[in-house]
Amino acid sequence: MIPLPELNFSVLAPVGFVAVGAMLILMGEVFLTRSETFLGREVTESFIGTVLASTAIFFLILTIWIAGLAFASGGSEVFNPDNPMYQLDPFSSLVTAMVALSALLACALSIAYLAELRINHGEYYALIMLSTTGMMLMVAAVDLIAVFLGLELMSIPIYVLAGFDRRKLRSNESALKYFLIGSFASAILLYGMALLYGATGSTSFDAIRLGFDPGNSIGLVGLGLVIVGFAFKISSVPFHQWTPDVYEGAPSAVTAFMSVTVKVSAFAALIRLLGMAFGPIEHQLVGILWVLAALTMIVGNAMAVIQDNVKRLLAYSSIAHAGYLLIGLVTGTIAGYSAMVFYLIAYTFMNLGAFRVMEE
Repeated sequence: MIPLPELNFSVLAPVGFVAVGAMLILMGEVFLTRSETFLGREVTESFIGTVLASTAIFFLILTIWIAGLAFASGGSEVFNPDNPMYQLDPFSSLVTAMVALSALLACALSIAYLAELRINHGEYYALIMLSTTGMMLMVAAVDLIAVFLGLELMSIPIYVLAGFDRRKLRSNESALKYFLIGSFASAILLYGMALLYGATGSTSFDAIRLGFDPGNSIGLVGLGLVIVGFAFKISSVPFHQWTPDVYEGAPSAVTAFMSVTVKVSAFAALIRLLGMAFGPIEHQLVGILWVLAALTMIVGNAMAVIQDNVKRLLAYSSIAHAGYLLIGLVTGTIAGYSAMVFYLIAYTFMNLGAFRVMEE
């Protein structure tokens, strides 16, 4: 008889709360739209959106609380000890709480904005929650397969959100551009992961760290493609072309959400990948990361100066911020990674605040 693995389901609590919240929002919209009154109040489209947004905020608060407890404990637990793919440790707990807080603030900022545009539909908040679930999976992953699953679960709902205002051609255009370029980036990332598996024989971060040979050209190409795939997600030059158009065309509430959460989760996943799977060759990546950081800072700031559209200005500002954050990766030290996390916390509040002011 094959022994069953000892699974630690408590590790999945942060992801589970958000996923359950997304399902309840989808079902709640169905029931509310069929009712004329709810708790003594007339059921209108605006009322439904407010109730569902409140549901999302409630489950995100629970997620922040659970992640905070995990961070305070200082321990490290995996879902399946026999095949660790998802690991909740102080770093992933902190980033999980950051992502959940960003999603919470984005939901709160969206209520009045979507109601004004008359697109305050329940599926908006469900898509926010599903994308947040993917981000949490990605930042806690310790296996390339889990990273890719989290990345896709994060990206696909955002493709839909970018075109959420279906009445506007620019919104549809931004969704199509983001989908096409995002799919291309995901294909590059997946091919790089396949080459890394071929070079090391495993998708686990620990096994890759032990089996990676810097002299193996297949492994180096795989690592390069993985970095390129992440460079698309963090809007690093020269892989930033999609950012201004998507930021401009998507609804402002969606742009606020994606500008913060995608950057936080992508950088966190990149820190874990480079730090845990490629620690011995970090010094060989300094040249590549330094060039990416310098180009991203220069192009982002130079292009932001000449913009006459606020959303495009904020898009190039986001690109420049990616360059600043890449400096932390160039150092390859714990201090550099800690500085990146601190920067991302400040960036979260300031960027969401900027988009809130722009909505007024």
